[in-house]
Amino acid sequence: MICRPKHSTPYDVIYLPEKKIVAASFKMQGNNILSFWDNSDANMIVAAGTSKKDHNELTYFPLGQQLPECLAWDPKTETLFITRVGFGDHAVTAVDFSRYPELKKKWEIQIGFEPNGLALNPDFSKLIVTGIEGLIATFNPLTGKELGGRKRIPLAAGVNTIDTYQERGSSNVYLAMVGKNIVEMNSDTGAIRYARVQFRRRSDIGCSGKQKSVPDGHNVRRLERC
Repeated sequence: MICRPKHSTPYDVIYLPEKKIVAASFKMQGNNILSFWDNSDANMIVAAGTSKKDHNELTYFPLGQQLPECLAWDPKTETLFITRVGFGDHAVTAVDFSRYPELKKKWEIQIGFEPNGLALNPDFSKLIVTGIEGLIATFNPLTGKELGGRKRIPLAAGVNTIDTYQERGSSNVYLAMVGKNIVEMNSDTGAIRYARVQFRRRSDIGCSGKQKSVPDGHNVRRLERC
């Protein structure tokens, strides 16, 4: 078993219920800036089964120089998608979990912008990648081929999208952006609506019942459904 290298830190974690697996993205702490903490061996996916017999067994999948960050899961094809941030080069990688603990890269594409969020639409036919300044691009999850033109959320110039949430069973995707109102985007029509709440720090969007739950620093703000 490969040991996790020093100066590796988790970024995102996701539960894969169909496989009973927890997967996390780990990246080097230097972030391509602090060379003494940069070790590309630290950039990897770490996965573990949740049953009693295998919860202590970890599987490691190295990803190379670009930093692995956001995760999304397609249960139909048993594929995990990972955004990768580099120095000028940014990517999305698809990893096959169908034969877990054996993992295999299905495809990897360079996308040309820094990704900050990742989601799949309800029928898993579109992989939605959000990036800096409200940029939105969609890709075919099976091939990585880009679908249609890229969109930019109006009035988002100079603003970073910092988290993306796909509402289960709905075409609505929610984006949190620093200094701007939370955005609801329909992944089928492209229609955009704005909530009344602004976020000024790192925020993660979640959903429970009839409310969106968005931690903002140490405070949790709740948004009624639009």
